[in-house]
Amino acid sequence: MDNAEACTVIFDLNFYLAVAALVVAVVALIFALPPLLQMMQGGPVIKIHFDATTEQDAQFLLCRVFNMPVRNLFLRMIGVARAPTEVFAVFDIREHGTNKIVANSFRARLTDVRDHTHGLVLTVKPSLPVIFTVVEHEPKGAFCASYAPSELQRLPLPPGEYFVDVTIAWGEATVRKVAQSFTVAGDRFATHWTARKIVEKW
Repeated sequence: MDNAEACTVIFDLNFYLAVAALVVAVVALIFALPPLLQMMQGGPVIKIHFDATTEQDAQFLLCRVFNMPVRNLFLRMIGVARAPTEVFAVFDIREHGTNKIVANSFRARLTDVRDHTHGLVLTVKPSLPVIFTVVEHEPKGAFCASYAPSELQRLPLPPGEYFVDVTIAWGEATVRKVAQSFTVAGDRFATHWTARKIVEKW
């Protein structure tokens, strides 16, 4: 074998080794991509929505806490899913106009709508929310409640305009704060969230 043939064999061998290395790298990337994207894009995404419902002759102003599902089609196709996370909620209520705080750092009792479990800390998974009551308006009047173990209390709310400042915490000290106004009416079924825009603070 002369030098030219030897160089050709070495070149061909290097070429095939390079192709094989490239194929191995591509396969490794394909296997590594889903876990990497899961770590980067699959973290909890918490959204808050205010709602109202009437049950058993009482009006409830509710807060729903959602862990939003993954929307991107490509991410869903490769198996990236939203990670569940434990959440807890605290809220203040202040008078509209004076900003006087009438309920300070009330702990919310969360309810999982899947199985109706209750707790001060619950795991929220994608699609279905956990909920808690901000105001309950019974025939005898409106009130809000704190379920903090050391200071369980019910606070009456006379008719008027208020704001609720909700703080949701999850994961490693991640916090979302939202303020929403509401009206406590003389007629319990007229108690409602107002149309004022939600203020979100990050």
